[in-house]
Amino acid sequence: MKRRCRFDVSSPESSNKSATVLVSGRKRVEGKELTAVSALVAQVCALLAQDAGSVQDTKLALEQYLQGLGIDTKRTSLARFGGEVAYVLGDPAEGKPQFWVYKDAFRAARVRYNDTAGTAWDVRFVDYTAPATGDWMPRTVEVWRAGQRVVRFTALKADNRSAVSDKLFTP
Repeated sequence: MKRRCRFDVSSPESSNKSATVLVSGRKRVEGKELTAVSALVAQVCALLAQDAGSVQDTKLALEQYLQGLGIDTKRTSLARFGGEVAYVLGDPAEGKPQFWVYKDAFRAARVRYNDTAGTAWDVRFVDYTAPATGDWMPRTVEVWRAGQRVVRFTALKADNRSAVSDKLFTP
């Protein structure tokens, strides 16, 4: 199955628009690339839109993806995130690549990793219980780079049944 993710960005103060598109792991950018938005799309697509067919195939694909980020998927610990208990995959030391999962709901909470240039990224998934998104998508996704928040996306309304034109995902 093809994974397709698209995130469009615009500002009321400017006519500049940008879009980051991921199709089966290949990235395309329309307009000026915003690296924090590209990090957001990459993690949302890989962690929330992963569907490799069977449950076992999806688990293996996710495990391979996390290992590609440098996360030691064999090490686990517990921690708190946003007042909730979370499982942590990876080295529990601060600054190490990690994948956090909310313990009670078993949904992605955050992923911490370093890109190829050595920049530390922390993508956080917050509030899966908001009426705007239901329980299928977090209401808020934050992207932190080197300890500073650079993007905060908050959904005001969502529809997981909307039809999206295939031409929005073509090269």
